[in-house]
Amino acid sequence: MNSTVPPPLVILHGLFGSGRNWRSVAETLGASRPVLAPDLPGHGDNPAVLPADIPGLAEAAAALLERENLPPTDVLGHSLGGKAAMWLALTHPERVRRLVVVDIAPVAYPDHQAGFLRLLDSLQNLPVDELRSRSEADANLAAGIPETNLRLFLLQNLVHRDGRYAWRMDLARLRTVLPGLIGFPNTEALSPFPGPALFLGGARSDYLRPGHGALIHTLFPHAEILHLADAGHWPHVEQREAFLTAVQSFLA
Repeated sequence: MNSTVPPPLVILHGLFGSGRNWRSVAETLGASRPVLAPDLPGHGDNPAVLPADIPGLAEAAAALLERENLPPTDVLGHSLGGKAAMWLALTHPERVRRLVVVDIAPVAYPDHQAGFLRLLDSLQNLPVDELRSRSEADANLAAGIPETNLRLFLLQNLVHRDGRYAWRMDLARLRTVLPGLIGFPNTEALSPFPGPALFLGGARSDYLRPGHGALIHTLFPHAEILHLADAGHWPHVEQREAFLTAVQSFLA
């Protein structure tokens, strides 16, 4: 690769998401480097079975890097994708040059399980076979999911094929493997990631908390931790320009 061209950047999206959620960010960051924003297994248009845990997702990402024959790569992961990115960096450090973790920490989130199950209940109870429009689906979900932006995000997984609506994600599979996805594997046998890392959270989010700093610096001793004001769990959407500035500065 030409030494003047920055290394590739791989973006790993979060739970219920897809690579297209990051299209705008990928296009901006891709002005100066190759950027890949794949669908994680079991998400978007990726038909692969959703792994049961974080190591499974990380190995899927490692397989992608190998298939694409990429050099040491910059990796950005948000939420569930951030967990996969962290595990990838810890278990395949030779593949990761710089790591950006967006609004997540290397910990389990058992207190969030009830919220995810609430979402799954609403999605699985939606009578997709009877739907006549996406607006009807949105209205049906409103009682269980009153947050408009969250509903619109989740409804990106609803597709119209062969004259009927269906979910792209295997919701039953997701319910089964959810405990492994909201957890984080034991790291005692792993060496710290030797490269630079940026943990970028939203100041209004409870995913990346002050109490996580000690563990983050144990596993990622060269990590910088930043919080963007007026942002929640989606800082790349809620504070897009500040997010891009922070990421571009770090990756440079």
